[in-house]
Parts: sequence; structure tokens; C-alpha cells
Amino acid sequence: MNDPRTASRQQITELYFEAAKEFNDSPYSRESGYHVVPLPAHHVTEAMQVAALLPPGGTVLDVGTGYGVIPRIMQRLGARAISTDFPTTGSKGPLQRLIDLGIEGHFLQVGVEPLPVPDESVDVVFVGNVIEHLPHSPRPFMADLKRVLKPGGHLVMDTKNAIDLKTRIKMLFGVSNWPPIEVLYPIDFNPHHHKEYTLAELKKLLEFAGFRNVQGCAFECFFHRSLKKLGKIQAMGAARSELSQFGTGFDFRRPYDYARLVALLLTRLFPKLRDGIMVTGQK
Repeated sequence: MNDPRTASRQQITELYFEAAKEFNDSPYSRESGYHVVPLPAHHVTEAMQVAALLPPGGTVLDVGTGYGVIPRIMQRLGARAISTDFPTTGSKGPLQRLIDLGIEGHFLQVGVEPLPVPDESVDVVFVGNVIEHLPHSPRPFMADLKRVLKPGGHLVMDTKNAIDLKTRIKMLFGVSNWPPIEVLYPIDFNPHHHKEYTLAELKKLLEFAGFRNVQGCAFECFFHRSLKKLGKIQAMGAARSELSQFGTGFDFRRPYDYARLVALLLTRLFPKLRDGIMVTGQK
């Protein structure tokens, strides 16, 4: 039986690119226009943390499917993977893809509806870029996550850093960090961020929820990417907005790439400026 805890970074990176390609080649990706933009600094970091806590044949619960990359990697490592997603993602969305690939999936709003998972049955709960979308108190959300964890099991949670360097630069130039009114006004349900956290706050959230051995780290993703162009993309299936498109590598023709190297150095020197934050806690 595979032991996910012994998986190397290279092995997980290879599984990540396989899962990303699998998603990008899917009919859903072609029809929806959504595709995984490779971000190993982010997704591989997530997968490494989850794998390091999973016993052989263990169970991981992924809350908020996203592109489905993390549960697919864990499945390939021999774990039992369960994933949940918001009901509005629909029967043709990423979660349905995972179900078709043999991963147990449930459509529900965690924290409002109870998880259809038995008490104390999960080794690791992974919550990637979800907590910032909760419109109300995270207390019932956290309580249900803790309920399904085995004694000694772990919660792994990450989100955007509310005070990262990118946000500080935007604010310096008078650009709001929140979705523009042009995006929010036409829609009935706000799927965007409601509360962003600092690393200290995210650690405190787990402590409030009764987790022990809480640890945290920060990692940088944004300034690893090269600015390629500006273009219009569909914003959550509703309004259209102008957003930057990014790629990999260094483009010597673009001044932004020189500036981002300086920014990347700053994030290396000052971890509080990094854009991703992750915490782990034990039940």
C-alpha cells in the first residue's frame, strides 16, 4: 500500500501536472473555458502538506473542489478521497468530473448543511481557498470540519493573505482589493471574498475552533508569474471584467518582469508580504 507521507516533491509535482492536464483536456474545460493555469508554488505546496499527514490508505476530505487537482493527486497516492462543492457548480462541473473518476463527491454548502460524512471518519480535511468566501461566522463551518475528523486527525487550510505585497501596492495606488461594483451589482449571490485573513488570524481561527498544535506558514505565488497580456474573462458566469493574464518564465521585453523580481525578493525577505497563507491543526 502506498504511503503518501513518503511521496517526494518531484513525484507530487508530476502528479499535479498530470491532474492539471487531465482537467484541461476534459470536455468541461473546453466547454466552460476554465482551465488550470500551472501554479506549482501553490498547488504542490498544498498537496505536499496534505500528503505529509495522510497515513497509508487514509481518507482525505477536500472541501471546495476547485479544479479537483488535490483530491485527484491524493487518489493517485492511494488515499480515499472525498470532495464537496457548492450546489450551483452543477452536474457538469469539476465535482461531477471527480465523481466520474471514482471519487466520492457531495454537493452542499458546508456550514449550512451538515457534511454527509460520519463522525470521526476522516484523517485529513483540506480546505483550499474557501474560508474567505464565507459570508457569515465561520463557527458552524469549523465545527462540522472538526466533527468528521478522527481523534488526532489534521485540518489543512489555506487562503489569500489579506496584507500581502500585491494588495499593499494596489492600495497605495488607490485600487480597491474588493470586486468592483460592476461585477457585484448585476448578480444575486456574491461568490467573491467576504473576509480575508492574516496568518495570525487564520491560526487564531483554528484555536477558537478547538484545534491544537496549530502551525502556519506563508508562500508566494503571484510574483512567480510573468505578466503576458490584459484581456477580458468571464467573471463567475456573470459580469465581464478586465483582468491580467499570466504565464511562466521571464519576459525581458516587459518592465513588469523586472519589477516583479524586486517584489519577489521582498517576499523572500519578509514572509508577511507573501500572498498565500496556510495553517494546520490537530483534533
